[in-house]
Amino acid sequence: MTCIVHVPGHGGADPGCVHGGLIEKDWTLAMALACEEAIKPWGIEQHLTRRGDINPTARAEAQFASEHKADLVLMHHVNTSENPAHDGLMTFALVIDPFGVEVGDAIARAAPARLLRRNPKTTLIHPMDQDWPRVFNCLKYHTCPAVLIEYGFATSFKDRAILMDPLSQHGLVAAVLAGVARMLELARGA
Repeated sequence: MTCIVHVPGHGGADPGCVHGGLIEKDWTLAMALACEEAIKPWGIEQHLTRRGDINPTARAEAQFASEHKADLVLMHHVNTSENPAHDGLMTFALVIDPFGVEVGDAIARAAPARLLRRNPKTTLIHPMDQDWPRVFNCLKYHTCPAVLIEYGFATSFKDRAILMDPLSQHGLVAAVLAGVARMLELARGA
């Protein structure tokens, strides 16, 4: 049996990024629930680290995934930047996690056209690299493949409009489904 753990970013007293009406903690929970619903027909066991307005620590989320014997962890987030020109969906995985990289690449390539980056590839994080922001520690705590999905930049007017559009949200769920399909192919040895 395959198991996916969804980690909706932020929660509780930590709203994540708040910009132009988008509140990351609410958006990521809604996206994780939408992905869970879309994946249900595939018969994959799924769990969310939160279903309400709480904020478990990154270590607690990793422990939760371990307890559920997760085959894949999907971390749902929204990006932010001081530069409003930064835009597009980004995925991150540990350099030592080729499975996570493959899944992240599949998600990045399947992103709706308006969120596609010029080079839709997963950004590789080295687990010992101290130069990366603390936000990437969430990847380091997991013992199974994990992909951090930054669906777009709340600070980009273009991305924010896409993120808040229900039709575009369906396209983002479809991108996650492409990643899950790649996970199943890899598990079968394809």
